[in-house]
Amino acid sequence: MLVITANEKAITGLHFAENKEEKEKKNEVINDCLQQLTEYFNRERFSFKLRLQQEGTELQQRVWNELQKIPYGMTMSYLTMARKIKNRTLSRAVGNASGKNNIAIIVPCHRLVGSNGSLTGYSGGIENKKWLLEFEKEAVEPKLFKFKENGKKSGGKRSK
Repeated sequence: MLVITANEKAITGLHFAENKEEKEKKNEVINDCLQQLTEYFNRERFSFKLRLQQEGTELQQRVWNELQKIPYGMTMSYLTMARKIKNRTLSRAVGNASGKNNIAIIVPCHRLVGSNGSLTGYSGGIENKKWLLEFEKEAVEPKLFKFKENGKKSGGKRSK
């Protein structure tokens, strides 16, 4: 279950929830988000085109912006992310910024992993992180290989 929050201009939050929220207020921003999430879960959308708004430090904003550049079905280590924001000593700060991300899935902090590929903390729960990564991987893997008539795999290009 997901809970979406928004103002009249932008998505302000997307969280995993245990129980259904009693209040259901929708506006155009939320309706657009629901449509794009439906397309994502139907494997028809691989990136989001939504206006987002969340309060954070300059470092948090930089991390959240970089998170949105990690391609669908791919992962990145905290260290690599720290290097991308030009400070490789900030791996822990990257993890903290990722943990403060209020817009799950759309700002895909689930795509951050440990340097050894391990699934580390996720505010939505490790099981949800694992599920999201497997969900995206299943959609991407068939596009990575072509099958010849004799059944042998040959390398293929990922298409968007």
